[in-house]
Amino acid sequence: MIFFNEQITVKRPTLYSKTEEYFNVGTIMGIILPLKAEDVILAEGDPSKACKLYCDVNEDLKEADIVVDKDNVKYVVKAIRKFKFRKVSRLEAYIYKANN
Repeated sequence: MIFFNEQITVKRPTLYSKTEEYFNVGTIMGIILPLKAEDVILAEGDPSKACKLYCDVNEDLKEADIVVDKDNVKYVVKAIRKFKFRKVSRLEAYIYKANN
């Protein structure tokens, strides 16, 4: 069982801006874990920068969002997948460390 015990800040890009600006959407409870061996094949680019974010299925998270963990490390959300097994449901997001 996965416990969502980290507070993660979500930032979303603005739609009407010429510069790359992000605004705070809020915080979610989740956990950031490294990729498993079978997920490295799916990772595009450098697998050492890739991680997975697990959170509740009802959280407001979209592709291209920036998530910031408690250590102030920024990640970009690349793909989101909803996972449901019987009564357990969660959101899995492939995230990559941002370059800046």
